[in-house]
Amino acid sequence: MSDNQINLALQFLKKNSKKNTKLLIIDPLFPKKIFSLQFFLKVLDIGNFMRRKEDCIKVLKRVKILKITQAKFGIGDHIVILGKF
Repeated sequence: MSDNQINLALQFLKKNSKKNTKLLIIDPLFPKKIFSLQFFLKVLDIGNFMRRKEDCIKVLKRVKILKITQAKFGIGDHIVILGKF
């Protein structure tokens, strides 16, 4: 999702959720290794909006972040963010 799409989705969720609603956000991270399946998907433009960890956090400025972890599953590394409005 683009930054604008994320902001619109968060606005919608906040407007239609109860106070202190918790969110679990899982997002693939930008590949670290050049020769990896994750990098291959990025090159093919399937992962057009893959971000680095710091960029993921910046996009979520509307969310109060409670916990951030990094997990490896599927084809690569992911950021797992627990937050609330």
